[in-house]
Amino acid sequence: MQAIRTHRAVRRFRPDAISETDLRAILDAGRLSGSSKNSQRWAFIAVRDGDTLQRLAAVGDYAGHLAGATAAVALVTPTCSARSTSRASPVAAIRSLISST
Repeated sequence: MQAIRTHRAVRRFRPDAISETDLRAILDAGRLSGSSKNSQRWAFIAVRDGDTLQRLAAVGDYAGHLAGATAAVALVTPTCSARSTSRASPVAAIRSLISST
C-alpha cells in the first residue's frame, strides 16, 4: 500500500543513462509479475536507441515524453480479439509501429 500511496509519475528525465543492472531489475520485475492462468501473454522490449525513442514518442497521444528518455520499456501484448495461443513477434510489432510514424 505504501508504494501505491507514494507513487508519482515522472515525465522528465535525467540525461544520464540507466544502468544495465537497474534496467535488468525493471525487466525482471515485469517478467515475474503474475497473469491470468500464468499465461504471461506479453513481451518486454528495452529500447535505448535515441532515434527509436523519438519515433516511439510520436506513436500515441501520451508517448511524447519518450523523446526525452535515455531508455524505455515497450510492453507488447496481443490484441483483445486474438484468441489463438500463437504469438506475433514483439520485435516485428514494434518495428511496424515505428515505421508507420
